[in-house]
Amino acid sequence: MLGGGMGGVSYAEQTIPSGIVVAFIAVMPLILVVFNLAFGVRPKRVELLAVLVGLGGVLMLTRGTGFHGSPAGLFAVMLGTTGWALGSVLAQRGFALAPGPTGFATEMLSGGVVLLVISALRGEPWLWDVPAGAWLAWLYLVVFGSLIAFSAYMQLLARTSASLATSYALVNPVVALILGVTVGGEMVSGWEWLSSAVIMTGVILLFAGRRRPPMPRDP
Repeated sequence: MLGGGMGGVSYAEQTIPSGIVVAFIAVMPLILVVFNLAFGVRPKRVELLAVLVGLGGVLMLTRGTGFHGSPAGLFAVMLGTTGWALGSVLAQRGFALAPGPTGFATEMLSGGVVLLVISALRGEPWLWDVPAGAWLAWLYLVVFGSLIAFSAYMQLLARTSASLATSYALVNPVVALILGVTVGGEMVSGWEWLSSAVIMTGVILLFAGRRRPPMPRDP
């Protein structure tokens, strides 16, 4: 999940537009459905409909980005999304982690080792002049990206369906759009707001499609 998933996406971001990366990541819930079929897990109709609606909204949002980029970058993002989806399914279907934060920590350490090995094979320098802004970004990702977000994602995988856990892939473009308006002062067109509404419709359908367990009856 982390060596292939995060590593592939990070590498792809250097050579292809972010809009393409977002579109590929949004396909991940569909990839999860395909992988789960190999384990005999079939999605509910409303769940599949929700994923398709959300994916359609993301494709609307990225319209005009232009699907062009380096072949290496496109391959990296395909490898990244596929690796993350496969790792998510395997975490539920037979490769259980150690309980609690210990399992999350060992997974992140293992992913870091994989990335360090790839870095060494590529001959990348491990010592360089790092600006203060890069250290602040690293600290932010350690706290919010790893300790909070990744741990929360693994908790969701343990407690709910993979499709619901990966619904963040559909919400991310909307969050980025809102941050661009509020923080970056960007101008957003009516088409982009409509696309965001379609994405959120898919997310709402995904949550609405969850069946609550029946309440126990009084004897």
